[in-house]
Amino acid sequence: MSDRKYNYCILLFLIAIIAVIIATGNIGNFINEKMFIYTYISLGLLVIFFVREIFSDEHGSNRIKILNLICFVFLIFGIIAYNGNLSQEYLNFIKNSRDGRTTKMVVNSKPSVVDNKQQEIENAKKEEVVINDENYISTLNDMYEHIDNYVGRKIKVQGQIFKSENMKDNEIAIGKYYMYCCAVDMSLTGFMINKDDNFKLVENSWYDIEAVISSHKYEMGPGQIIDEPILKIIDYKKIEKPANTLVY
Repeated sequence: MSDRKYNYCILLFLIAIIAVIIATGNIGNFINEKMFIYTYISLGLLVIFFVREIFSDEHGSNRIKILNLICFVFLIFGIIAYNGNLSQEYLNFIKNSRDGRTTKMVVNSKPSVVDNKQQEIENAKKEEVVINDENYISTLNDMYEHIDNYVGRKIKVQGQIFKSENMKDNEIAIGKYYMYCCAVDMSLTGFMINKDDNFKLVENSWYDIEAVISSHKYEMGPGQIIDEPILKIIDYKKIEKPANTLVY
């Protein structure tokens, strides 16, 4: 088989694989939905290269080589621009790989001057926090940054129950898999729960829970203390595993 035929087969194979992933709707299992546009662009460029390979002469021409270079540079520039736009969002989430928490570090934090009990009473009057796939990460991040605005408020959240070996006996968590860019960087991220023996939550099972937001001090390391949100369950319901288990 000639080199030209190898090129045909490779390009056609790549086009078919990407097209099938898109057509079946499984693309979201591999990359963040914000990256979909670049997958479509890549598919379009592969089709262009395939057509070019069919109709170009054996050695190609300078014009075709320039077109290939422009397409490649455009794709790389788009990916770099995308990562630059999301870099601050990523920095806001510092993953503590020790126990699966997603936290914002507060180094040498000063004691709060707010009357916690009074703040809790005032927050209890506020609207209930309802977590969905669209606001999952942004709300979780905001809770770590402005915990005083949340303590005492009710919250509804859906997720998978999990527990790592480094969590305390009275701690579990409810969360979903967070995908920043692609499946390689996917991690289980969620809300800490104050374990209550009255509520029998089974690990790896899925639940809808209603809880009250509280907080506690958590030491990530020497001099690294955070005010970590922790939920106190009011009610819960076991559910079937949803079709989509990812948040972006």
